[in-house]
Amino acid sequence: MRNVIPAAGVILLRQPKPEAAFDVLLLKRNPELKVHGGHWVFPGGKFDAEDYRALKLSPSAIDIRHPPVLSQDDYLQVAQQAALRETQEETGIILEQQSLAYHSRWLTPKALSKRFDTCFFIAETTGQDVIVDGSEIVDYQWITATASLALHQERKITMPPATFVTLSRLSEFIHAKTAIEVLSKNVAHYRPKLITIDKGLCSLYEDDAGYEHEDYLAEGKRHRLNMLAGGFEYICD
Repeated sequence: MRNVIPAAGVILLRQPKPEAAFDVLLLKRNPELKVHGGHWVFPGGKFDAEDYRALKLSPSAIDIRHPPVLSQDDYLQVAQQAALRETQEETGIILEQQSLAYHSRWLTPKALSKRFDTCFFIAETTGQDVIVDGSEIVDYQWITATASLALHQERKITMPPATFVTLSRLSEFIHAKTAIEVLSKNVAHYRPKLITIDKGLCSLYEDDAGYEHEDYLAEGKRHRLNMLAGGFEYICD
């Protein structure tokens, strides 16, 4: 896809107590950044030339502005390397490649000028301190998915749609291992169509009845994110 920036991220979970809900690591992006400035996100970022070493390609041979066309398997290898590198750079946490489970892939809607094709992986970690760089990332928190959604609803934090939808799905689980097993079993692909509705916007996902014709009122299955003045509303029935 032309003019789409390849990227990758990691949804990091930790389980402090077996009987309590797991925590998710969220990072606060510097408010001065043009893309999601001030938002709380998962560790991640765009591919770097160095990430193509995963395919034994020399970084000097890679023009990151016009990345090579890759097979699905090769793309995922580079995405894993990018996710590991970005996580270490943004949090100081070092992960092993085998700890990553493929979780989802998100494509920015065509309606937006800057578009990303982002692979998200999910992993559990224990015992590593988080160290943010204070530049691109200015703060962090370990928080349950349910608590983070409540803070968003109360307008105490902001987050991108992909983060909100992912946290909504994570909030259905108590145990990190179960969440990872279930959510990586069927990798979700999100190629949203962004439409205008009363009082806001709506992202329609592919299995929504209104997706093909961008019809908000279409009868049938609903899989969408309403982004209204009063907050986000994720619907999947």
